[in-house]
Amino acid sequence: MKGITRLIAVLLISIGSFAQELSCADFKEGTFYIEAVSLGIEFRYDLVRYPDYQEEYYGAGGPVKVDIRWIDECSYVLTKNPADTDFSEIDKKINGWGGIVVELIRIEENCYYFTSLFRVSENHSERMNGKICKDEI
Repeated sequence: MKGITRLIAVLLISIGSFAQELSCADFKEGTFYIEAVSLGIEFRYDLVRYPDYQEEYYGAGGPVKVDIRWIDECSYVLTKNPADTDFSEIDKKINGWGGIVVELIRIEENCYYFTSLFRVSENHSERMNGKICKDEI
């Protein structure tokens, strides 16, 4: 009995020693999905992130490309490229007001929780909270 208890203790310590802790760097590239609430509406979509941009997939249409500029290890700014064919007037305004600033708040398992802030008019900013999880599309 003592041997089994010792074996279980060694296994638990080994598993804990080899468990991988994720960091912000683990979310800079890869395939993910987002779950969030904006303006009281829950949504989910997929994205593929590259070093300086991401492609967002909202359903039947093709991907929407969004540029990423990393501020530090856990914060970044999203903007739309004016040369993109789907660049709109609201994209122009959001870019002009500094883009969408995203801050990673905490990491749990294969997800990070974030808060983002962006202006939607001259006098109003919108905050969106959600999570981004590693996934396969």
